Amino acid sequence: MAVIGHYLAPVFAPLGFDSWQTAFAAITGFLAKEVVVSTFGILAGVAEATEEDPTLITTIQSMFTPASAYAFMIFTLLASPCFAAIGAIRREMGSFLCPPISNRLGILHGFADIPDRQQNVMTVL
Repeated sequence: MAVIGHYLAPVFAPLGFDSWQTAFAAITGFLAKEVVVSTFGILAGVAEATEEDPTLITTIQSMFTPASAYAFMIFTLLASPCFAAIGAIRREMGSFLCPPISNRLGILHGFADIPDRQQNVMTVL
C-alpha cells in the first residue's frame, strides 16, 4: 500500500492531500466509495474500525486540514464512480465507449472543482 501511495501522492498534491495514506485511500474509492473509511482504519491500525471509532477519527484528523478534508470529500464524490457503477453504465448504455468517457469526465470534474472550492473554504475559515 505504501509503495502505491508514495507513487501517487504527487498526483493528489494539487488537491491539498499529498500524504501517501490519503492518496491510497482516494484510489480505493474507485473500487467502492465505502472502502475509503475502511482503508483509513487499516492504515490507522484499527482492525474493526467504524466511523465512530475515536482512534480512527483522531488519525484522519491528523492527515487533513479543514480545507483539504473538504477537498478530499469533494474529490471522492465527484471523481470516477466505483467499478460496479462503471459496469452498470456499460450494460445500460450498451457500449464499451460510454464507461471510459464517463470515467474521464468524472475525474476531470473532480480535479477541476477542487482549487476553486478550496480557495472559498480558506476564505471562510
